[in-house]
Amino acid sequence: MRLLDLKRLITTQKIARAILGKNFFGIEEWKFFYGMELSNKQLRKLPEFPWSKKILYAPCPFHKDKTVKETHFAFLGIDFFKSKPLTILKWHEIHPPGSQPRFIYYSPILCWYNEEKFSKEYTCRLRWYLMPLEILPNSTEKSYQEQLTMLPPEYEVPLAIEEVTKLFLYYRKNHIYLNPTKAGRCQDITSDNQRVFVGLFDSSGLKIGRYWDGVDYYFGLAASRKF
Repeated sequence: MRLLDLKRLITTQKIARAILGKNFFGIEEWKFFYGMELSNKQLRKLPEFPWSKKILYAPCPFHKDKTVKETHFAFLGIDFFKSKPLTILKWHEIHPPGSQPRFIYYSPILCWYNEEKFSKEYTCRLRWYLMPLEILPNSTEKSYQEQLTMLPPEYEVPLAIEEVTKLFLYYRKNHIYLNPTKAGRCQDITSDNQRVFVGLFDSSGLKIGRYWDGVDYYFGLAASRKF
């Protein structure tokens, strides 16, 4: 990365951190909370923070009485953690049983998704994410197809690894469990054609489950602003 580009990257990140406060997790936070420093190769690929002040201060499309900066969490997604792909199973290693945050399953070897592609292969992309703190309001008790109609065009459904990363990073910075009583459906489909959900997150751990696309009281929709 050229020096000018690096300065611009740092400047846009500082501006975003100043606006978002507790709802921001960037390069410095990865180093402080996880001892993780981006490699030169990662820095060369990393884009500037893409969402302007106008977007961050705009009314939230899901909570009209609040702004985007109040209801969303911006974080730097990374594909590799200390030279290893940052998959859901890798998160199990980073946050083992007895730590906080953690997964509800005692061991990744024993959990149902140990051999699922979404947990052992998928990573976040090396880019910035801007995601609602919680599942979409009023999105439970609807089928997945009905939930999709609630998404504005500038939003998409995230992968499970993206939702897990959001929840863990937010907890590390703020010691708050998001979605403690509900879960968000994600893009991923399991090997038996069920949809993955992430949530029900409290001190006992983060739950990753699977369910059909029909109506259920506990399952709403996770969302992410398009990059």
